[in-house]
Amino acid sequence: MDDSQARLTALYEEHYRSVLSYVLLRADQETAKDIASETFVVAWRKLCRLPERGVEQHTNGKSR
Repeated sequence: MDDSQARLTALYEEHYRSVLSYVLLRADQETAKDIASETFVVAWRKLCRLPERGVEQHTNGKSR
């Protein structure tokens, strides 16, 4: 696994539940899962621009 994959995996493991919880406040379960997953697809595309710290605000903002 290269550094980018490792970083995304770490972000996913650390933040997926909080992103999903946030989206569940606004959507049904299946839609929330799709939106939470898409949030990390966007994160993968923009990984080089994501901050090392404080990424929660960025991932939660993308799920809105």
